[in-house]
Amino acid sequence: SHMGLDDDQFKEFTRDGITVARDRRANARILDIASRRLAEQRAGTEYDLHLSDILSCVRKGQLQVERNKGLKAMGSEPEVEKLDGTRVVYFSLGYSFQNFLIGSEAEKPQLHTEVVDGEEVRFWVSPDGADLWPGAPLNEIKTTTRSPRKVADRKEGRFVEEVLHTSNPYWFEYMMAAMHVMNVQEYNLSVAWLVGGPTNVGLETFKVSATEEKIEQNWEKRVMPGVRLYAQAQATGTLAPFNHPFQIMRYCGNCKMRGSEPCLTEAREYMLAHPDEASF
Repeated sequence: SHMGLDDDQFKEFTRDGITVARDRRANARILDIASRRLAEQRAGTEYDLHLSDILSCVRKGQLQVERNKGLKAMGSEPEVEKLDGTRVVYFSLGYSFQNFLIGSEAEKPQLHTEVVDGEEVRFWVSPDGADLWPGAPLNEIKTTTRSPRKVADRKEGRFVEEVLHTSNPYWFEYMMAAMHVMNVQEYNLSVAWLVGGPTNVGLETFKVSATEEKIEQNWEKRVMPGVRLYAQAQATGTLAPFNHPFQIMRYCGNCKMRGSEPCLTEAREYMLAHPDEASF
């Protein structure tokens, strides 16, 4: 499905000597600038996987890393991903908010290595904030357009903390994976709600604590399957499989790999086989 606003929603408008018209060329240039700035925000981590690749789609990370290593071998810079308007809005909201709140230097990516059957799998784990003050836990900063507590939540006695946990499993999987790597059992989660109305806009910080068992279980169940897939792909010189057991199809919606083979065919086949999931 298409991201962003549909073309048929736009038509040049003139009234009382004022004209309003889309400037696609200027918009494309703005998107270029934004894409470059986002690349700068992530600079230095282009030649290895990221934990987010391991948790969502190993193949995407593998293709990205191979492409960048190829460019490096030819003496070129890493690829700058061209963002569409939808992703520019999401990324820039998230990053500018995070950078304003705690500063862009607060994010300190850490390269982690796992060895599986003699294959080294390296990936970046990057909490949004580390060492924010003496003794501060790691910090994740999230912006959300989901209401803190819907009417149904109130009716069923769910408070903000429970809603956060049940609506955003991925946030917690990421934090627990980082807890494993950094050898800690707590994490701060700062959430900004961007929904209308003064009672629904605000920033709150939560302390998320997890037992050692839960952290290890998350690592085994959510992280290691992806690590093994990548180790296998490296050992055999093949492409990681398209649908690893935990992949959620929504990750494909914005993925630039989806438009080229083998993903083009496989994503289409997957959608036909899982029509209930195919809403991306």
